[in-house]
Amino acid sequence: GAPSAKHELTAMWDTSCPDWEDRIRQGRSLMPDLPLFVDEADMGLAFFDELRLPDVPGNPRLGDASGQWFRDLVRAVFGSWDSVNKVRMIRDFFALVPKGSSKTTYSAALMLVAMLMNFRPRATALFLGETQAVADRAFEQAVGMIEESPDLRRRFHPRDHDKTIEDLVTKSEIMIASFDLRILTGSMALIFVLLDELHLLGKRANTSRVLRQIRGGLDKT
Repeated sequence: GAPSAKHELTAMWDTSCPDWEDRIRQGRSLMPDLPLFVDEADMGLAFFDELRLPDVPGNPRLGDASGQWFRDLVRAVFGSWDSVNKVRMIRDFFALVPKGSSKTTYSAALMLVAMLMNFRPRATALFLGETQAVADRAFEQAVGMIEESPDLRRRFHPRDHDKTIEDLVTKSEIMIASFDLRILTGSMALIFVLLDELHLLGKRANTSRVLRQIRGGLDKT
């Protein structure tokens, strides 16, 4: 959607939430009030809500089963993109949540939505898990969500041998891997990167180098 008078295009948005204590007491969202681009925010959330949990009886929609805290995050992620001026008002998101919050499953869904929203051909979205087990879990959840939707089965082609999901429309792909310097060798046009268990990644020797390469890949797009 077109930016409103509230949108400030010369600087990134203020994401501070000074009233967080009142919000907690009142049971309100901790997502700060942002001047989101509503069309982009609503479209991203609509895609997310229609995805189905592959490993829960009845395969409920994420719109019915996911935590509202993550749905708020989805709106912010996609609603911070100014499609008219081609500017992303928030570049980095950090979620600090406890174990058992379904963050790997939600992250897999977020990657699929990013591909559905993407218009850049032959680009790469990257999911990096702290271990191979985490990466495998994210891949299985993403593939399961694809298999639950006839539309997504027609659009995406998962390749189990290299944990990659190809978008047959844009020829872009999601790469899902464990955190390893080798995964980032060569030139890569990154449109979206999701790091799972970042606090554990910080203990690795090459983390700073890999993060610099990731930032370089994102800066190319």
